[in-house]
Amino acid sequence: GLCSQAERMYRTFQVRKFPQARAGIGTQLGLVHNGEDDLELPVRPFSGYEAGFAHRGYSIFLRTGFTSKAGLGTFTHEQGWEVSYNGRAVVVPGGVELSLY
Repeated sequence: GLCSQAERMYRTFQVRKFPQARAGIGTQLGLVHNGEDDLELPVRPFSGYEAGFAHRGYSIFLRTGFTSKAGLGTFTHEQGWEVSYNGRAVVVPGGVELSLY
């Protein structure tokens, strides 16, 4: 990936061209056509996350279960959740609050 190529250039003190890939966008990415000149690349949330959270023109995906507090850029998850990380269970308690400024 990009990081390994950048690291190689840093270590060897040589600037290299990054390889480029070319593909037919409509066939490779499944574009949504909204009009003659309007193409939209849909970005979808990961499994277990939801779209529809926004503040000051920015939209984000949050874990399922978050709710918005009166459009103030504060989102709360009351129940908490459990995930597995590196083979271990991680329990996130309820009451997690995320604030965007």
